[in-house]
Amino acid sequence: MQLPPPGELIPVFMRDMLQLNEEQRKSLDSLQKETDTKLEKLLTADQLKQWKQMREGGPGGFGPPGMGGGFGPPGMGGGGGGVTLDPLVALTDSRKPLRSKVLAVPALKAKYLENVRKIATDSLDWKNLGPVVAQYRKLIEAEVKADTRKLESFDAFERTTADSPATGGGGRGRDFPLRTFADQRRKFLLDYKEGAATPAPKGRDAKQ
Repeated sequence: MQLPPPGELIPVFMRDMLQLNEEQRKSLDSLQKETDTKLEKLLTADQLKQWKQMREGGPGGFGPPGMGGGFGPPGMGGGGGGVTLDPLVALTDSRKPLRSKVLAVPALKAKYLENVRKIATDSLDWKNLGPVVAQYRKLIEAEVKADTRKLESFDAFERTTADSPATGGGGRGRDFPLRTFADQRRKFLLDYKEGAATPAPKGRDAKQ
């Protein structure tokens, strides 16, 4: 079962499964807006920033790493997040004491950021990542096509795992392609400077 992003009451695919009528959908939209407004008043500025970053990630599937099913965008599982997720986010989070203490040491934090840049340079380079995606796409595409209970279409699977760059902004939500995510995340991490303001997101992130 696919999980909704943090703060989303009932995601679109669940609305369809529940066969909500138009009046119910409008009421739910109104309730969602009311909930978002209350959350923005409840959370601190730092909490609100982190919550929005997690929400931009959303659930995943055949997109970048995620928690649930579907053909999804960057998710929360495995440390995932939005394209512009700060690699030092929640640096003093008391729920992650070991990480906080390790990264409090300047030399270790510098080494960590060096490794982040190496991952961005090598592992997120589509010349290296693309063949891996293609290998696994070929491995499972017949099963995905034959699956009668998948949450998204086979066309969505092909779009989100395609080797060629996406056109028209790269899609959003569960249609956010792996290559678009990898390219944008790679650029963000290679341009990243500690303490610099996070640039305003474009395309998909700006619409969340």
